[in-house]
Amino acid sequence: MRTVVQVWLGIWLLLVLHMIMLGYMGRKVFVRQSTVEDLSFQTISETKLIQAANVSDRVKIALQSTPVRRSTARHPILQAETKQFQIANVSVRQSTAGHPSLLPALDMQFEYMRPHSPSTLAQTRTNASTSKRKIVFCFPYNGEKMIVRQRITLHPEALFVVSESLYGHNGGVKKQLYWPLHFPEQASEYIQHNQNRYDASSADGVWAQETSTRRILGRGVRNLYGRAEIGDNDIVVVTDADEIVSTAALAWLQTHLRDGELAVADFQWFLYTHCYQHPKITSIKVAVTVKTLRLQFNWDAHKVRSTNTGIQKVHIDVTELSSHCSWCMGNSGIREKMRLNIEGSSWQSRGHSYVFTDAELNRLRLSGTWFDGNLHGRRQCTTEQIIAEMATHDNAA
Repeated sequence: MRTVVQVWLGIWLLLVLHMIMLGYMGRKVFVRQSTVEDLSFQTISETKLIQAANVSDRVKIALQSTPVRRSTARHPILQAETKQFQIANVSVRQSTAGHPSLLPALDMQFEYMRPHSPSTLAQTRTNASTSKRKIVFCFPYNGEKMIVRQRITLHPEALFVVSESLYGHNGGVKKQLYWPLHFPEQASEYIQHNQNRYDASSADGVWAQETSTRRILGRGVRNLYGRAEIGDNDIVVVTDADEIVSTAALAWLQTHLRDGELAVADFQWFLYTHCYQHPKITSIKVAVTVKTLRLQFNWDAHKVRSTNTGIQKVHIDVTELSSHCSWCMGNSGIREKMRLNIEGSSWQSRGHSYVFTDAELNRLRLSGTWFDGNLHGRRQCTTEQIIAEMATHDNAA
């Protein structure tokens, strides 16, 4: 009899130990990682789950888990009143109180706050490596018609935020606003800058008109964000109109750029055509995520170009260089740009004429020579190719 009791007692103890082990394993979270690299099921702890790159990643990882087991009680970062999200018939608890980095999760613009079928969850997961992100081109416009047309042709799916001032960089009054004349239907957001900020008495004041015209581009991005046309993970590219970020660099941004990073691109520099290249390669800060512009730069687009500290800079690692063509326009455009440009005022003050005849401008353009007589750089086209590109700019005027 004693032997039977001992056997049953042993079985009961084994069952208790088994239940304890099942309870321990229940504290693991089984999620399906929906990435291109790995479509298998993996087991990760809740601690690892909350260390995901950002809130949207954490929510979407949890949504794709089978089953979803997520507790906030044991984690200080998640201790607070919870908010229920119902997506694909799965409730996910998430709290934000006392943790500012989680507050953006409550923004009504995010895709994960709307119902999706399981097949679309992977498509809407916003992380830098798995979804194609929108590109928002932002630039001030001063009549660079041919270069902007090239950009629109290359990237018809992109969004364009354009600012244009009634005043030139040197404070001179423009003859007219050019964007409504050249591209009346192309901009997602077009912002007129009606104030003259130029002040010749200080170094900052000399460039104040240019920087203020660039700064207000952030308003247009904010408007797109408010209408839910873009999200936090999309890319904001801030350049001058005559700077073209290469297709390879844009693809790199869509794949690699993260929140809190400022992307730097390498530019080759041309003058009147793409046939004379300056020997120096210039690195220019060009892009951030919408979230970085919103939270870190407070919608100030000029900070993309001017910020040197307090943010991690990342180099766009591609072989295809971006392009800067300073005076790629027809003769009339060159004369108007010189009249309103800081450099034009400088040349005039030193006795240089800026009202060139067509014959003189054509000579400079064909030879790749600056207004002061200096050669811009190495010639890499035939004479026929140079003339053909000059004609393209003249006909676009």
